[in-house]
Amino acid sequence: MKKRLAVGAVLFLVGAAAMGYWLTRPAPAPPGKVIRDLGKVEERLKAAVAGSARLSLRELGKARYGTWESPIWAVTCKPPGTPKRHLLLVGGTHGNEPAGPEMLLQFVEELGRGEAGDPEAVLDIVPVVNPWGWAHNRRGNGDGLDINRDFVAFKTQEGRLIRDFIGSTHYDLGADFHESRYADGFFLFQYSDPDQAFARSIIAAERGQGFPIEQNTWFLILKTHDGLILAPRWTLTCARIARLFSFGNYMGYGYAEHAFTVETPKRLPMKDRVSMHRTSLRMFLEKGLESSAH
Repeated sequence: MKKRLAVGAVLFLVGAAAMGYWLTRPAPAPPGKVIRDLGKVEERLKAAVAGSARLSLRELGKARYGTWESPIWAVTCKPPGTPKRHLLLVGGTHGNEPAGPEMLLQFVEELGRGEAGDPEAVLDIVPVVNPWGWAHNRRGNGDGLDINRDFVAFKTQEGRLIRDFIGSTHYDLGADFHESRYADGFFLFQYSDPDQAFARSIIAAERGQGFPIEQNTWFLILKTHDGLILAPRWTLTCARIARLFSFGNYMGYGYAEHAFTVETPKRLPMKDRVSMHRTSLRMFLEKGLESSAH
């Protein structure tokens, strides 16, 4: 068993190092036209916050590329009473994955109307981590770097701003909402925690909505098992050594009690991908409510 783990760790490190080189090497972003309007994101966030005393909006800083710049916004929703939980929800780390940002924007709008949320939790929400990529429909940022492989080196402006925002906060749950161009169905990454019960309940909820569940996606040596990729602590350590650390790795390595990456298949219609993300978010919120009831 120990020999198999050692071989697995070596293979993971070699693969991670190779992937890390190609995904995090400095490269100018190719020219591209703006296809999404960040001004509308700002309008939606400001309108939602204006309607609720529980919501606040702040700029974490600006991402700048030449003459182009945009804030990275964070919304915080505070409960009416003493908070018992703290959740961090992010989307748009890869700019060509728009379903997560759209779901989080809709969620913030519902919070503004008093229609959603967890009455005992502080919610930190960053709908668009990668504003340049989102506006230009590119995976990477304006330097051509993959922000979601940068949570060790922090070469990217965006990664540093998210790191500074988190600071020393230890969240009860951290979730990053993504999309996969390889998958046929929904799946989750779960980090560090070997207990599958809660993740399985999320997958069951997605299946109950009639959505397909992924069976055959690989990430290096990790594979989906009926919609779930378990990333043990040792794989996070390997990814950290290889400097191939994602946001989910970062949260699972010590900044959240429970850390997930939610993946929906890009081949499905946008409305379905948004709905799948929302189902996962509902389960994250319900887990908090169930915990407070015991």
